[in-house]
Amino acid sequence: MSNNLGKFLCGYVEGNEPDLDCEERERKPVGYWTDFNNLKSELEIVIKEIGHFPTQKEMKSFGQYTLPSAIANYYSGVNAVRKKMGYEIEIRDR
Repeated sequence: MSNNLGKFLCGYVEGNEPDLDCEERERKPVGYWTDFNNLKSELEIVIKEIGHFPTQKEMKSFGQYTLPSAIANYYSGVNAVRKKMGYEIEIRDR
């Protein structure tokens, strides 16, 4: 498989724009995101850097491409995680 095709597929499988650096990121072991402590640790890295609970876009800008999916799939969404971590729930106007 060509390098460009591999990079494209990596982004596609993760549900993101193709990421040219995807192959260089460390893959998480199976079940990693089902442990809330792992999710919390990864979020705290971003929170420490930006000073607030991150949006999906901010998570991805820090290379946390699978974090939003893990939040949705294992923890009932961002507001449930925010509440569990002691942050206020934000409701955006649509």
